[in-house]
Amino acid sequence: AMIAEQNYFSLQAAIDAVQEGETIVLMKDINVETPAYGQNALNYARAINFTLDLNGKTLSASTGNSVFRYNITQAGATDDVTVTIKNGTITAGENTWCVVMAAGLSADVRAVYNLEDLTINASKPGDLAVKAWDYALINAKNVTVNATKGAGGFYAVGGEIVLDNCTVNQEGLWTEPYLSMAVAVSTGG
Repeated sequence: AMIAEQNYFSLQAAIDAVQEGETIVLMKDINVETPAYGQNALNYARAINFTLDLNGKTLSASTGNSVFRYNITQAGATDDVTVTIKNGTITAGENTWCVVMAAGLSADVRAVYNLEDLTINASKPGDLAVKAWDYALINAKNVTVNATKGAGGFYAVGGEIVLDNCTVNQEGLWTEPYLSMAVAVSTGG
């Protein structure tokens, strides 16, 4: 990954180093094998707005919980924090619960995801690819979710998701313990 002229040998290192308003550019397809936080392949818990440009490349992981965890609950944020991910493909392996998830701090301090021009591949039976937890806002524009093996698309579980020209292609059915869903809302979402 690169930020301006600086190279980073892992995407997590670039995420840890990014400063306000900067853009991280992915330079090649990557598969994250070592989780950054628990079972999350990549983790972001800072109060800095930035963009991740996948640059037409593919980011994939099968570490367990999510490919990209975005949680500002302990970041000391006093205003909304916005992360934009755009221009590429994100793939979660069949043991990974979701592709991207976000959680904010309060109604006044939200975690905002702008997902733009993405293809998202998910294959964990009975779960959904994109999740907005409490106080998260996900703006998805031109996003296609390919959900196989009974996986689902978008889930507002306490948070909010705004869809603009999005598609969920769903294959397979999962009935235990959850039904397969393209779009779901619960817990005040």
